[in-house]
Amino acid sequence: MNKTKTFIETKEYKRFAEFCDACIKYKYIGVCYGIPGVGKTVSARHYANWDSIYKQIDFKVNQEIGIDVTKEIIHVNTMFCTAPAERQTKISGDIHTFGVRID
Repeated sequence: MNKTKTFIETKEYKRFAEFCDACIKYKYIGVCYGIPGVGKTVSARHYANWDSIYKQIDFKVNQEIGIDVTKEIIHVNTMFCTAPAERQTKISGDIHTFGVRID
């Protein structure tokens, strides 16, 4: 049995990706919201390839395992950030931090 998680690109995901592509094209900040459990977070993480990218921009991990950040994330144009429930201002700080790390 294969233990690798496979992402299935559904019709809803394709609509989500179209929304994200439009945000990139027109330089908008997109906000995706809705009822819990429909796949917003999973879709966003997949679209942004965030599981791979986040490991590369996490400086503490990079120093420990010696990843060369510049080669791996040179073409990144998407960030993933989940809005915190406790403070709305934390998301702007997270976006700024990730942007600085990606440069």
